[in-house]
Amino acid sequence: MDLSGVRLIPHRPILIMTVKDNLVRFGGVPEHFNAPFQRLLQRQAKEDPAAEGPQLAWRTYPGGSGAMLNAVISKEVDCACVLTESAVAHIIKNSSEDAKDRVKILGTYVASPLVWGVHASARRPADSDSNIFGISRMGSGSHIMAQVDNDNAEGDLRFKVVNSLDGAVESMAKGEIDYFMWEVFTTKHLVDKGEWKLVRKVPAPWPAFVFVVSHDISADRLAAIKEVVISVHREIERMLKDRDMTLNFISELYNMSLDDTANWMKNVKWQCNTEVDRAALGLARDALRDCGIVDKKAEVKPDELIVTGSCAFVES
Repeated sequence: MDLSGVRLIPHRPILIMTVKDNLVRFGGVPEHFNAPFQRLLQRQAKEDPAAEGPQLAWRTYPGGSGAMLNAVISKEVDCACVLTESAVAHIIKNSSEDAKDRVKILGTYVASPLVWGVHASARRPADSDSNIFGISRMGSGSHIMAQVDNDNAEGDLRFKVVNSLDGAVESMAKGEIDYFMWEVFTTKHLVDKGEWKLVRKVPAPWPAFVFVVSHDISADRLAAIKEVVISVHREIERMLKDRDMTLNFISELYNMSLDDTANWMKNVKWQCNTEVDRAALGLARDALRDCGIVDKKAEVKPDELIVTGSCAFVES
């Protein structure tokens, strides 16, 4: 299978600082985007489980970006791979200096856009005007994108928290929700089985995932996170060089067909560094204001969304 379309954005050198605690806790969704983290975990276990220096620890969050933001705030993880729109919305809503739930963006994990699918039950009547969207939680990507999507069915949106994809499957079967937005390849098996139907695709006009940390994270934790980010970047390079292994690994780990895996990988662009696109953050902020998710008068600049001194801007 030809994966020539896969591109890895070059990683720029980062100054590494010495840390005492070598366990660095990352969090992410149980989806194919995070396969490089799983490969690194395997490599760590094989090479030397007791090695010195920062080592990756991983925690999965089926609840999505809302759950991961809570984990960062509570210090359950040091860094999380969060949807760009969810990170930007949360930062703007908690931008005051006295806010307790402040987080910042440290860099970009996946630079290619996430392709959302609006899904409905395959048995949904064509003349139904019900418009209840299942969402993983308030402030999650599924919640935000349902509002950002300009092609939603007419009528006011209503939401029901279903916690996860499994929760959405259960709620859809019971008729409690009419629609659910999720990444198209993660839900494709439900469409292939005839359980759901794909109503339309909605590509987000900004990078899919960013690295998010607490606003008050210490310098030594930041240094450790950066070193793990470099290790993940190197793992991505290895994965792209060994294409057959990568296809099989992702297919087996995430229950995707080899053809679906190859088709997804044609368009994914892992960036995995401490840089962000200034224009993309501005675009996400403006879209969130336009649809009323954040205050339309919010004047938060892209510079206020990132970890000053540790995250660099690039211009698109």
